[in-house]
Amino acid sequence: MNFENLEQQRGQFEEENEIRAKERNKNRTLGEKLTLKNKATGLEITAEEAVKMDEEAEKLVQHGEASTLSEAIEKLNTKEEFALKGKELIQKEEYARARALKVVEKIEAGEFEKARQLLSRSSAMAVDYDEETQRLIGKYVAPFVRARIIEDIKNKNGDDLVKLLERLSTYSPNVREFIPFIKADDLREIPQDVLKSPEIFAKIQDYLVDSLRNTPNVFDRVLEKYIELGFVTKEEIVTLPKIEETAKSLLMHSPLQQEAYTDSPASQLQKLFRESTFGELKEIFILLGILSEAEIERIRSKI
Repeated sequence: MNFENLEQQRGQFEEENEIRAKERNKNRTLGEKLTLKNKATGLEITAEEAVKMDEEAEKLVQHGEASTLSEAIEKLNTKEEFALKGKELIQKEEYARARALKVVEKIEAGEFEKARQLLSRSSAMAVDYDEETQRLIGKYVAPFVRARIIEDIKNKNGDDLVKLLERLSTYSPNVREFIPFIKADDLREIPQDVLKSPEIFAKIQDYLVDSLRNTPNVFDRVLEKYIELGFVTKEEIVTLPKIEETAKSLLMHSPLQQEAYTDSPASQLQKLFRESTFGELKEIFILLGILSEAEIERIRSKI
């Protein structure tokens, strides 16, 4: 890239950063606006981006992915993070950034349910900005959720860990896409004795027992998440006495067959929240290995 092209590109970035500063200021809270706090300028954003690009360029050279800093910067200019965006994408990014910061504030305060609700509302509000804006909200929140999960694991804080995993472990901007906020690879460096510590296992065990009791029809999917992340094995959970006791209790109190439903709204609502039948539970428990067919038949003979 020659000097003239470089100067032209630099001018384009400065223009975009002025637009970004205007959008960022527009998305500040009323309190921030009244107290003149956190007001951004295009110059400040340009300086921040320059520092970030220099750091990334040095990494590329160190890792042998570029021979010079100039070559590294040219490569970075083609990446989404550093490329020219255009006004429309900048507006979406700053909208998403402002909403994500509010979610993160709730996460840092330990208010995970409020964070989930806020994330859900932000996604709904972002419909006007299309699926890309919804995706960006999840993208900006994800690193903070991941960092908090890892922190809770290292501190053996099983209570907050389970709350985070259940309320904020995935983000669904629409029914076709789920963004995982935490993956098994993210936990690879954590020692097994920490990942599987008694403090963490006890909270996961209690949650899984409650999950089986309340929503047996989706228990396999809930369990799979904890297996994939490396907290438990299937055998450790399905052989727990509390899991077996819960399964037997569910069978003892389950209807043998489905009720007859009409087309009335009340009947359809009842159908939606109906209990699993004995036969459905039998299939689930045998498939998971919680109870054998012979054990289940003995229970049926007592009903």
